[in-house]
Amino acid sequence: RIAAVMDVDGARRGEAEREFGCRGYERFEDLLADPEVDAVVVASPNRYHTDHAVAALEAGKHVIVEKPVALSATETDRMIAAAAK
Repeated sequence: RIAAVMDVDGARRGEAEREFGCRGYERFEDLLADPEVDAVVVASPNRYHTDHAVAALEAGKHVIVEKPVALSATETDRMIAAAAK
């Protein structure tokens, strides 16, 4: 089930809240603090994938990242290291 969504655009966030019956967050940090969120699907612009994935992993969430996973092998290694912790 979808527990929450995050979008800086209030209209899109509200649409997702209504469609999925979930909470909506404007800030990624608030979504990560939600104890009902077990997993995060990172579907942000590609340049944010690494930071969002690492933050979610550090918050103890399971993470799925849409393609491309990262913009470089170094960023991918950073995600792998965070997941290994």
